[in-house]
Amino acid sequence: MNNKNLCSFKSLPDNLENLLIADEDNPILEVQDKVFTRCLFIRLGLKSTEFKKVTFNQCIFQDCYMRKAKFNNVDFTGSFFTDCNLEKASFQAVQLRYVRFLRCILNYREILQSLPVEPIIAISLLKALRQNATMMGSNEVGDAILLQEIKLETHEFKNQFLGVSTYYKDRYKNFDKLKSFLLFLCNKISEFCWGYGIKLRSLFRSALLIVVLFAFIFYLGTFKFCDSSPISLGVWDSLYFSIVTFTTLGHPLYAPISLFCQAACAIESFLGVLFLGFFAASVYRKFSR
Repeated sequence: MNNKNLCSFKSLPDNLENLLIADEDNPILEVQDKVFTRCLFIRLGLKSTEFKKVTFNQCIFQDCYMRKAKFNNVDFTGSFFTDCNLEKASFQAVQLRYVRFLRCILNYREILQSLPVEPIIAISLLKALRQNATMMGSNEVGDAILLQEIKLETHEFKNQFLGVSTYYKDRYKNFDKLKSFLLFLCNKISEFCWGYGIKLRSLFRSALLIVVLFAFIFYLGTFKFCDSSPISLGVWDSLYFSIVTFTTLGHPLYAPISLFCQAACAIESFLGVLFLGFFAASVYRKFSR
């Protein structure tokens, strides 16, 4: 801070580099056609201020009140916002490359409409927004941003292993493509099976499919009832046996005879334990915040 030149928004110098602007209240101010480089803005009241064709290159905004501010064709590349109020601020044609937010009140909808076109940089911004939302207690917003982040990551993994352009073909070779494919597959499986721990309906859908699939396997298998001769289960008995096996309750009456059905019981019981673990983690994540 010592190497910053103290000045005011009302009397800006020609050279807008390494400036310190602090403790001002300038509501409904208009700033246009300016380029600020490595400047520090502290405790500014800029409510409803309108910024047009302004560049903030590697600038820091600390404890600034910019509620309802309007940013039109503004470049924030490399800037950092901490403890700022940007509630109901509008962002039109803005550049948000390598921007970070810490403990800020944000208009997430506006910012998410201004994501960088570069996937890697956009993912980095989404992570910063998600961390800020979680820190500020906006858990639902954080979950929505997480889903968008994973969706963008999954699409990027797909582009990497398919080599959709010269950029990906030159940058990602065989091993990298295999790694990207595995990550893509993991994301898709996680999305389908348990919705990344966010969508409980995906988890219950997977449980239902598992129960029905193994019920069909048990319907084709052979069992014994206590000490009786081998029997085949009916549709409802097979479904019931699958349910109690999946929930790890066990069945006191029927016992599988064939090695195939015994293996199926072991696998379904293991999947049931995994389901209970994922379910507990999802519920804890949802209600323990």
